[in-house]
Amino acid sequence: MGAKRKILIVDDDPILRKTLFDILKDKDYAPLTASTGKEALNKIKKETPAVALIDLRLEDISGLKVMEGIRERCPDTQCIVLTGYASTSSAIEAVNLGAYSYLQKPYDMEQLLLTIRRAIEKLEAEEALRASEGKYRFLFNNMLEGFAYCKIIVDKNNKPVDFEYIEVNDAFEALTGLKKEHVTGKRATKAIPGIKKAHPELFKIYGKVALTGKATNFEIYFEPLKIWLSISVYCPKRGYFVAVFDNITERKRVEKEAQRRVDQNALIYKVGQRVSSELELEAVLSEIVFAVRDAFDYHNVMLDMVDEEAGHMVVESIAGAYVDFFPKDKLMIPIGEGMTGYAAATGKTQVSGDVSQDPHYICDVEETKSELAVPIKRGKKVLGVLDIQSDKLEAFDEIDINTIETLSTQIAIAIENARLYKQAQQEITERKKAEEELEDIFNLSPDMVAVCTTEGKFLKVNPSWEKVLGYTTKMVLDLGWAKLVHPDDVERTNKEVEKQLKGSSVANFANRFKCKDGSYKSLEWQATYAKEGIVHATARDITERKEAEEALRKSENRLKGLFETMAEGVVLIDADGQIVQANPAATRIAGLRRSEIEGGAYDSPEWNLLRPDGTKMPQKEMAGPRTMKEKRPIKDLVMGVEKPDGNISWININTSLLKKENDQIDCIILTFADMTKRKKAEEEIRSSREQLRNLAAHLQSAREEERKLIAREIHDELGQTLTALKMDLFWLAKRMPKDQRPFHEKTKSMSKLIDKTIQRIKKISAALRPGLLDYLGLPAAIEWEGEEFQNRTGIKCEMNIDSEDIIMEQDHSTAIFRIFQETLTNAVRHSNATRVKVSLKEKAGKLELRVRDNGKGITEKQVSDPKSFGLIGMRERALFLGGKVKIRGVQDKGTTIIATIPIPKKEKPDDKNTHR
Repeated sequence: MGAKRKILIVDDDPILRKTLFDILKDKDYAPLTASTGKEALNKIKKETPAVALIDLRLEDISGLKVMEGIRERCPDTQCIVLTGYASTSSAIEAVNLGAYSYLQKPYDMEQLLLTIRRAIEKLEAEEALRASEGKYRFLFNNMLEGFAYCKIIVDKNNKPVDFEYIEVNDAFEALTGLKKEHVTGKRATKAIPGIKKAHPELFKIYGKVALTGKATNFEIYFEPLKIWLSISVYCPKRGYFVAVFDNITERKRVEKEAQRRVDQNALIYKVGQRVSSELELEAVLSEIVFAVRDAFDYHNVMLDMVDEEAGHMVVESIAGAYVDFFPKDKLMIPIGEGMTGYAAATGKTQVSGDVSQDPHYICDVEETKSELAVPIKRGKKVLGVLDIQSDKLEAFDEIDINTIETLSTQIAIAIENARLYKQAQQEITERKKAEEELEDIFNLSPDMVAVCTTEGKFLKVNPSWEKVLGYTTKMVLDLGWAKLVHPDDVERTNKEVEKQLKGSSVANFANRFKCKDGSYKSLEWQATYAKEGIVHATARDITERKEAEEALRKSENRLKGLFETMAEGVVLIDADGQIVQANPAATRIAGLRRSEIEGGAYDSPEWNLLRPDGTKMPQKEMAGPRTMKEKRPIKDLVMGVEKPDGNISWININTSLLKKENDQIDCIILTFADMTKRKKAEEEIRSSREQLRNLAAHLQSAREEERKLIAREIHDELGQTLTALKMDLFWLAKRMPKDQRPFHEKTKSMSKLIDKTIQRIKKISAALRPGLLDYLGLPAAIEWEGEEFQNRTGIKCEMNIDSEDIIMEQDHSTAIFRIFQETLTNAVRHSNATRVKVSLKEKAGKLELRVRDNGKGITEKQVSDPKSFGLIGMRERALFLGGKVKIRGVQDKGTTIIATIPIPKKEKPDDKNTHR
C-alpha cells in the first residue's frame, strides 16, 4: 500500500472544512485544512498536497492568489476551485492558472470525490510520464547504440535527396566522432561531406523507411568514417526516421579474423590433401602460392627454391602484385641477402612488421609494408623460402606465422614426396629400361642364350639358336639339349651338369651340337646355376675359331720356318729391352751363336757397333734404344758390327713396334740385312765418283787455262799483227798516187776487213774467256755479260749486284761466271722468257747468284733429266767447290736458279795490286 495522498482544503467555512475532512479521511486520503489563504500558503511550505480544494472567496486573500502561490511552490499539485459566487471571468482565470476543475457550490459530493480521484489520476499520470521521460532521457543519453532522429528531404518528384539531423544522442558522437552541435539541425551532406558520393544507397534506404513506414536493418562499411555500422531504421511518423546504429568494426574485425583462422585451417587441410594426392611438384607449389594469396588477400606471395650449386635462389612460383616485377626463373636472390636470403641462410623464420626499419630488407618496393619469410626445410637442410609480403603494417600475428610455417612444412613434404616420386619413377623407368635392355640383349645377343633345367629341357632360348643351328625356337624347346649334343661329348657334358648340381657356381666347357642340316658346330659354354634345377647358359659358336686356331697353328709353323730361313737377320726385343729371340741369319751376320744373342740386353755395352764413318756408335744412337725411347719405328739405320774375329759386318737396320691395348710397347722387331758387300761397292763407287769429279774439275780447269791462253794469244798475237797490218796499209795508202783510185778503194776495203777481223777476234777472245773476269773481277764480268746478253737477245736483263768488291779465287769466279752463262743460255733456248732478273750478293760467308726469268718454267722431269748436261755441269761446278745449285720452276711463271758457293778466306789485296 502506498502513502496516502494529501489533500489541502482551503475554505473559510469551518463546517464545510470539517465535513470535507471527515469524508476525505474516510476515503483513505490525508486531508489538510486551512481557513485562510495565508495559512494555506504556509502549509504548502511544509507539505506538498496532491490536490488543493480552494474556495475563491477567502477572508484575507483571493483563492486565485493562493493558486498562484501553489503553482509557484508546488507545480504538480492539482487545484480544484470551489465557489458559490463565481463568475465566468474568474473561472477562465482559474483555468488559465492551471486549475484542474471548477465546481460551483453547492456541489455533489460524489462528483467532488470523482473529480478528486481524476485529478489524482492525472497527477499520477503526469508523475509517471515525468518518470518515463526521465528514464527515456537517461536511456537516450546513456544508451550504447547511436541514435539519430532525422527528417527526410525530398525533391519536387518526392525523391529522397538528403536528410536532416533533428536529434542525436551521446553515443552518436562517441561512435562516429562527430560532435552533436556540428550535426544537429544540419543536413547530412553538410555534416558529413562525401556521404552521398560514397553511399548513395543510404538515401534510398532512409527515404523508403521515412515515406513508407517499413522498417529495415542492414550492415555497411561507412567509407567517410572508415568504420563498419549495423543500422536499424524505423519511422516514428511519416517523413521522419530514426536510425539506431552500432559501430561493429571490431566485431567485423573479429569475424574477419575468425574467418581468417577458418580459412587458414581450411587451407592447411586443403594443402595437406593436395600434398598427399598430387605428385607433380610444380603444379602443387603453384597451387599453394595462389591459394595463400587468394585466401588471405596478401599483396604478394612468392616461393623461392635454393640452387645449392649456384649459391642463390630462383623464383619457383609467384602470385600477386609483383608477378611482372619478380619474373619467374629470372630473378636470382643471393643466399644471405634480403629477408628471403637471410631466412635461407639461417634456416629461421624472418618477420618484419615494418620493412623500412628492418636491416635485412633490401628490395625497395613502395607497396610492401611488412614481410614474412619462412624457410622450407627438410631436416636441417633449407630447400627454399615461402615469402609473404603485405601492403599493411604489422600484417602478421603469431597465428599467421604458425600457419605459414605449417604450410612451409607441408611444402617441404610435397617437395620430398615429389622427390621420392621422381626417384621411384626413375627407378621404375630404369628397372623397366634395364629389363627391356636385358630382353634386347637376350634377343640381340650373337651368342646363344638359354634357360634350361638340369634334366636337359630348354625353357627359353634366344633367336641366335636358329641363326647358328637352324632350328626354330619351338623345335629347340621340344628337342632338349640331350638330343642335340654330339654322342662323343655327352659324357663330358653330363659331368659339367653334375658339377652344377654339386654347387659349382660357373661351368666353362666346350662341346658339339647337331645342326638342323645334320652337321655339327663347336660351342663354347658358360653356365651358371640360378636356382633349384634351373641353369642360365650362354654358348658361342667357336667353329670358325677352331678352324682359325688350326689355321693359326699351321701359319705359325710356316712363319717359324720362314723366320728360321730368312736371309735377313731378325731379333725380337721385349718391353724390358731383353732380346728374346734371334734367327740363324742374325747369328750369322753378327758372328755369334744364338745363345750369345738371346737373353742379352739390347743396349749392352758389349756390342761393338760402329757409325758409317767408322767411329764407335754410342748407346743412344743404337736402333733398339732409339725405338724404345722415341716409340716409333727406325728406318734404314746403317751401322757396323765388329765380329769377334775382328771383321766388320755392315748392316741396314729397320725396326717396328708391337703395342698393347694401352699403347704401351709389347715388343720391338728388329730386322737387318747384311750390306757389307754393298757398302764396299758403294765405297768403290763413291771413290770412283770422287776421282771422276776431280778429273772433270781438272779437265775443266785445264780447259779454262787453255781458253785463257788461246784468248790471250788471239788477242795479243793476232790483234797486234792485224793492227800492224792496218798501220802498214794506211802507210801504203798515203803513198799511193791520188790518181790511182782503184788502189785507194781497194785499200779502204782491206782496212774495213781488217777492222771487222779485229772485232771478231775480240768476240772470240771474250767468248773463250772474258778479260774483265781476270782484270776487273767477277761483278764486272757478270754485269758485262748481262749487258751483252740483253744486246744480243733483246731479253731485258735487270742486274742487282750488292758489292763490286767481291774478291774470290780464280776457280770460284770462273765457276760462278760459267754457271751464269749457262742460266742465260737456258733462258734463251728453253724458257721463252722476256725478262731476266740477276742478283749477286755475299751472304753469311757465301756467294749467292740468283737468276730468275719469267718464262714457262722448268719441270721436275727436265730438272732430273740425265741428258740435261748444262744443268749437270752447273751442279758439278758448284759441288766441286763445296757449293750447291737449286733449280725451281713454276708453270707459266718462270724458273729460278740459285747457285751458292763458299767464299774462301783470303785477305783483300790492296788496290795497287788489283788489276782493273
